[in-house]
Parts: sequence; C-alpha cells; structure tokens
Amino acid sequence: MPNMNTPPAASGQRHDTPPQPNGQTDSEPTQLDLIDYGQHAAKTRAIAAASSIAKGPSRRDAIELHVAGCGDHGATRWEISQVLAIPYTSVCGPVLALLTTGRLRETERTRETAYGKPATVIVSGLIGGHDA
Repeated sequence: MPNMNTPPAASGQRHDTPPQPNGQTDSEPTQLDLIDYGQHAAKTRAIAAASSIAKGPSRRDAIELHVAGCGDHGATRWEISQVLAIPYTSVCGPVLALLTTGRLRETERTRETAYGKPATVIVSGLIGGHDA
C-alpha cells in the first residue's frame, strides 16, 4: 500500500493548477477573492429594486382604489394588507408614497388590528372635510 502522506515530487510545478499547453507553469496563479466587496450584493440589490419598481404602480393603484372604496370609513394599513393579500411590509411603502403626494391622508381616528394594537385610519385624499 503506497504511503499517502509523502510530499509531491520536487519538480517545482504546482500540483493544484493544470499544466499549460506549452508545458510551462503559470508564474503567478490567479487568486480569487474570498470576500465579495459588494459587487455581487450591488447587482442583487439593483435587480430587486428593478423588479419592485414594476410592481409599485399597480400596488399603489390597488391600495388607492381600495381606500377610496372604503369611503369615510377608511382603512388601516393592516386592513389593506389583509384585503389585498399583500404582505404588511409591502403596504407601508406605497401608502407612504400616496400620503406624500396627497392622494391619501391619515386621520386622527384609530382602529385596533387583529393583534390589539391601534392603527391609524387612512382615507382618500379626494374625500373632503377633516376627521370625523
């Protein structure tokens, strides 16, 4: 049985790189970085942002239509997420954009969520008057 712990032949050739076609070895083997310095993460974030931009207008429109359909009764962010089957965290950004543009507005009224926490009621910005 051969001894597996013997060192490789002392030919000066590295045994972890394939030989070159001309029979010579590379003087400097290419060392790959083990640490990603953000290049891969930046590409991933860009892809995620691009895919969310496409969903943005349709979500904003769906949220605005739902809230407008609720009339003076309005809706909370939690209710919007439940009715439209959108994750709660995906409702907050579009609602903020609609609040900023004035298409929706927050009232001073609150309603409890399913977890017993108070949530602000949001109504359409087209509905006149103030809090009822």
